[in-house]
Amino acid sequence: MGKSSAIVLSQVVLRKLWVSLKDLLPIILVIAFFQIVVLRQPLPNLMEVLSGSLMVVLGLMLFVEGLEMGLFPIGEAMAHALARKGSLFWLLTFAFLLGFSTTVAEPALIAVSGEAADIAAQGNLIPSKKEFLENYALGLRLSVAVSVGIAIVIGVLRILRGWPIHLLIIGGYIMVMLMTVIAPEEIVGIAYDAGGVTTSYFESVQNDMNFYWTKKEVLLRLDDKMTQAFEDVYDMSQKQGVFMRDAAYMVAINRVVKAMELRGWL
Repeated sequence: MGKSSAIVLSQVVLRKLWVSLKDLLPIILVIAFFQIVVLRQPLPNLMEVLSGSLMVVLGLMLFVEGLEMGLFPIGEAMAHALARKGSLFWLLTFAFLLGFSTTVAEPALIAVSGEAADIAAQGNLIPSKKEFLENYALGLRLSVAVSVGIAIVIGVLRILRGWPIHLLIIGGYIMVMLMTVIAPEEIVGIAYDAGGVTTSYFESVQNDMNFYWTKKEVLLRLDDKMTQAFEDVYDMSQKQGVFMRDAAYMVAINRVVKAMELRGWL
């Protein structure tokens, strides 16, 4: 490799690293703000944090580069082939199945659907038998996966037909609000707030403590945490006579106040 080629390659790598760093910069700033301004504590294991952050930037760069080199071209080639085929049916079918298959296998969705079934049973919405819990959880997963598939189909149609995106977003919000009115109160909070963050705490604990938990252990711990959280919010809702969402805010604010009192800020 000549000197000029090495210079060009290094420029490309540095440019891609800078792009990855800019993508992560908002997260870094948020963490730094809360650590310095709110918690007022130095970062623990500073060198490990810095080296880990560098690995994240490198990993993100390689991940994106791998997608651009491998998966994106395959997806584009398939999309172009379907478009040349001139069959709108097969193009939309491919879009739907792509969204459905990637969503139904999402680990966070599997965990949340199981917890949603338990909470529905606690709210006397379904019987507490294993068969009913499994069917409820599966139905929730399929509902979410079908919804994602439909959303991708709508997105493809929007591109093909040139529909204004703001109308689709407003229409989606209106549908969500209407469904909120008729949905059981116990499930509204999960429908709005639960997602990929549910097991992130356990992932960070395992990383910090060098633990490795099996799926069963994670689900058991998640069950304890989410059940306790539900009971705290439900008790606050009954005690104060407010909706579950407002009760969740009240519980969260109480915990912040207690933490500030322990730190001597109040």
